[in-house]
Amino acid sequence: MSNENPKEKNIFKYFENNFKHFTATQKRFVRYILSNKYEAPFLPAYEIAKEINADSSTLVRFAKSIGYKGYPELQRDFGKLIIDEIRYSGQLEKAKHFKEPKGKNIVRVSLNKAYRNIVELLDNIDEENISLFSEAICSSRKKIIIASRSSYSTGHFLYFELKKILPNVQFLSDYDHGFYDVFEDLNQQDLIIAISVPRYTKITIDFAQYAAQRKLMLVSITDSRISPLFPLSSVCLFAPTQSATFHNSNVTLMALADAIIAQVFYKKRKTAIKRLEREEKILKDQIVIYCEKRGKIKY
Repeated sequence: MSNENPKEKNIFKYFENNFKHFTATQKRFVRYILSNKYEAPFLPAYEIAKEINADSSTLVRFAKSIGYKGYPELQRDFGKLIIDEIRYSGQLEKAKHFKEPKGKNIVRVSLNKAYRNIVELLDNIDEENISLFSEAICSSRKKIIIASRSSYSTGHFLYFELKKILPNVQFLSDYDHGFYDVFEDLNQQDLIIAISVPRYTKITIDFAQYAAQRKLMLVSITDSRISPLFPLSSVCLFAPTQSATFHNSNVTLMALADAIIAQVFYKKRKTAIKRLEREEKILKDQIVIYCEKRGKIKY
C-alpha cells in the first residue's frame, strides 16, 4: 500500500489507487461505499458490516490503518465528498441532488462536461493497452460482446462495426434468458468483451466472473480500477463517465470503442475490405440504403 495519506487527498482516489492491496473484506467495503454514497455516510459501522458480511471491528481497524482516528472520522470524509462526487450513485439520487447551473445554458454545460471527459480520456490513455485489446480481438476465434443497460449502446456499436471487419463477432442478448448457452461452444481461443460502468449490472459481472472461472480470455471497458471487471480482465480500458446531470455519459465509451474499431481495421485492412465489398453488394441488391430518386418533383 502506498504511503499517501487519504486525509490529504480525495479518499475515493486513494481507494482506487490502493484497491489491489486491500483484503477481500476491505474490497467489499470499498465497493459498498462507492455504490451507496448517499446512504453510507449516515450508517453506523455495524450496519455496513452486516451488508458486506463482516465484523464492524474490521471496518474500525481498516479506518485506523489508513490514517484515521476511527470510523466516524472516515465517515465525515465520505460526507464532505458526496456533493462533489456523485459518480457511483444511482440516477435517482443524482437527479434529486441536481442543481440548475446559475447563468449557464444546460446544453453548453452538458457539452463542456462531455468535452472534459474526452480531454481526461486523452490525458490518461494507455495506447499499449488499446493495442493489446485490439490484438486480442484480431487473434481470437470468436468474439463475444456483453453489455447491458446504459452500456448497451456502446456494446452494440462495437459489435456492428467489428462484424464488418472480422467474422464470428457476437453481441449477446438475453431476450430468451440464454446468455450462458454460448459457453457450450467457447474455448480458450475465444474472447469475451465486457462493458459496464457504475452502477455495474449484475448480469454482465456474473457473466464475466463465470468466463474467468472457465479460463477464457476477458477484456473489458469500464470506469476505474475499482470496477469488479478490472481484476477479471487480461486488458482493461478506463473511461470517465460523469455527466452534467443524472446519467452516465457514453461519450468516452463510444470514443474508446471507435478507437478500437480503427485499430482493428488498421491491423486487418485487407480482410475488412473484402468483407465490406460483400456487404456493399448485399446492401445494393436489397436496396437497404436510402437513395433519393432523381427527376422532377411533383407537387
